[in-house]
Amino acid sequence: MKVILFSLVVLSMCFTTASAQNPEFYLILRHYLNDQIWPHPLYLGYDPAAADSLEGKDRWLVDKGGEEELPPLFGDNDIRFYDQVIDRDNNFGNGTRIDIRHKPDSASFQLTYELLFIVAGNFQYASMVWANSAIPPIIHNMILEPGTISPGPARTKTDMKQVSEIIFPNRDSINKYRSMLITLFYNRDYLSTVVDGKEAVRALTIVANPVSHWLSAIVHADKPQEIRLSLIDINGRVVNEKIIRGEVGLNPVDIDCSRLPNGAYKLVAFVGQRGYSQTVIVNK
Repeated sequence: MKVILFSLVVLSMCFTTASAQNPEFYLILRHYLNDQIWPHPLYLGYDPAAADSLEGKDRWLVDKGGEEELPPLFGDNDIRFYDQVIDRDNNFGNGTRIDIRHKPDSASFQLTYELLFIVAGNFQYASMVWANSAIPPIIHNMILEPGTISPGPARTKTDMKQVSEIIFPNRDSINKYRSMLITLFYNRDYLSTVVDGKEAVRALTIVANPVSHWLSAIVHADKPQEIRLSLIDINGRVVNEKIIRGEVGLNPVDIDCSRLPNGAYKLVAFVGQRGYSQTVIVNK
């Protein structure tokens, strides 16, 4: 009999006021190993009152164990939230089974969760399914990708809102997804055509970088159209946004950075169906 690893993802939402029990939104991930259910479901979500570090067993979904830090990795099979790839810059310790992130105070944002997926060598197949119809409309996309591969064309992306299953047909694919990244896009669209590098420099120019108080940029457009610029911090929160009516040619834009703390940010210019990204350093 074929040994199949079957991962069932059940999405659950709770739109209530923040409490020690239930966050504003959460989803449940259940896993099966060789037809035996993995005894520890995983929960990810967000809430305005949550922190981006582990808040302990008495905070968020207390009846499920709360955001309690797990012991160090041990054994041939282990499934938990981790921060090896995304580097949360907080006290995330050895990881957890419940990861409720802080919901940014923004009309539009993205949040990324990292899932460590260690499967013993005697398992040859894997799959993950979820109820994509249960993802709320305010979340435009939920992108699943392997964190073990460098960003670029080789990193396959699956939109969990468009399909309900991903299959890992062999050990190579299981190993490829040893680290999974799940990014939800709240009230914004994921653009697979966000460009950086030389092409982005031609389309989006930062006049002076680092910046202190005002960010001056120039966006090139090949026809009159709306241009939206989003300044995003390392947590995926949109800290400033501006929409202009672009004309053919060069379009200068100024963005206020006076209230931002020092650090690295991403400036993304959305021009038509494409996005162009540049790194911005705020240093006062």
